[in-house]
Amino acid sequence: MAATNTEINNAVGQRLLWGWWLLPLFQAMLIALLGLPHSAEGWQLQCLNLTTGLLCAYGLSRDHRSYSLNQVFWVFTFVFMALMPALFYSRGFMPHGLVPVALMQKASGIVLGCALLYMLVQFALHYYFKEKTIPAPTPFHTIDAGRFRRLAPWLMAACTLAVVWILGPQDLWLQAQTARAWEESIPNNVVRLLVQYGLRGVMLYLCVAGAFLYRQKKLKGSLLTLLLGLALIANFPFSMSRYLMGAFYLAIFLSLLPQTVWKRSVFALLLLSAILLAAPLLNFSRLKNFTLDKGDERNFSFLVRASYGADYDAYAMLCRTVQYTGEKGPTQGRQLAGVLLFFCPRQLWSEKPVGTGSRVYESLHLGRDDWHNVSAPLLAEGYVNFSWPGSLLFTALLSVIIFFYDRGYWWRRVQSNMGESYLFLFYPASLGLLLLWLRGDMMSAFAYSMGLYVSGYVMHWALSRKKRQYS
Repeated sequence: MAATNTEINNAVGQRLLWGWWLLPLFQAMLIALLGLPHSAEGWQLQCLNLTTGLLCAYGLSRDHRSYSLNQVFWVFTFVFMALMPALFYSRGFMPHGLVPVALMQKASGIVLGCALLYMLVQFALHYYFKEKTIPAPTPFHTIDAGRFRRLAPWLMAACTLAVVWILGPQDLWLQAQTARAWEESIPNNVVRLLVQYGLRGVMLYLCVAGAFLYRQKKLKGSLLTLLLGLALIANFPFSMSRYLMGAFYLAIFLSLLPQTVWKRSVFALLLLSAILLAAPLLNFSRLKNFTLDKGDERNFSFLVRASYGADYDAYAMLCRTVQYTGEKGPTQGRQLAGVLLFFCPRQLWSEKPVGTGSRVYESLHLGRDDWHNVSAPLLAEGYVNFSWPGSLLFTALLSVIIFFYDRGYWWRRVQSNMGESYLFLFYPASLGLLLLWLRGDMMSAFAYSMGLYVSGYVMHWALSRKKRQYS
């Protein structure tokens, strides 16, 4: 069925959500409490950060949907590219070492310019398609409920047993043990990636499709419970990296719960709370040297101290990428080629690039040589490939993709026509994966996303029947 933007907006609501303007107010209060700048350069930097915060608040206030990729983009940009830079400058500390204010100004200018371009592209597309009719994507397959009921339990059991056999029952529960067990069982990186994310993609699809069929009253609750229970054993939350845990379980919750549960702004507020509160609290159990000092629980200074860690290093690595590119020059697309050909073994491509974060980290000698868990945000990926035009290009492409993906998903959601397209069944998982794309690095994000998507699509094809009539 064809749709216009006006019809979609009328279906899901249009009232602006002005409560989001509290975010830049909170940002300004935090800057004032931690210490106002003492130089003109500092004031200019903080003004750039506050302007980015205001832009994020406006972007969130315009988004009236229960959840969307657009909301994920603005929440990420506010926390990692507006709030954290303000904290770094005020506290005089930054992950991987403090950089000159001039470099921070340049990075914050790139962030503000890209955020503004993202919004302008959204505006342009919305205006252009406001009254134009665009057919919804044509589905090729629809889920065969009978086939799903017969095969899904056996497929899920086989995937779960495979994970238990590879890792062992004792290494299923904590991330450090699970990661070590995967590396020891499958030393080859490419093979390990294909096996790990292939299995996870199949299990994710079975859970999401099962939740959809359950809501359509085509699947019994007992069978769905069996699928979710087996998936929980093989994908225990504490055994997964946080981005993968978010993508996996967020997809299940959004697919299982009816739309009425997700009131406006609830999803974005939960995401904001998870980034600001859950990540620092998880560090208490992950880092031996991270302790809660007396009084921290009252003044929330532990949140400021948590920002010193690598979890919030996206802005710091953007600064370092700008520094690296200024010294070495842009790669002219070489890093992008490594992303697209991530599956190519290094035995065949001896000069295959490493991830951008690792490359910058090692080249600038920012810390331990054996430490590679550093970010490379999307803006940094564009910058290292083609300098500032690359950041703008990557941002514009992301804005276009988000606009059409959000638009298509919500039209089908409003029409209760979700089960015919795998692309839209995958949409809830893409919300969590977008955080990985925005934080980086792109090579890991592309490889993990393709692994989950392709393996899930194979299952969708196997458990579906070809649709004869198109809507």
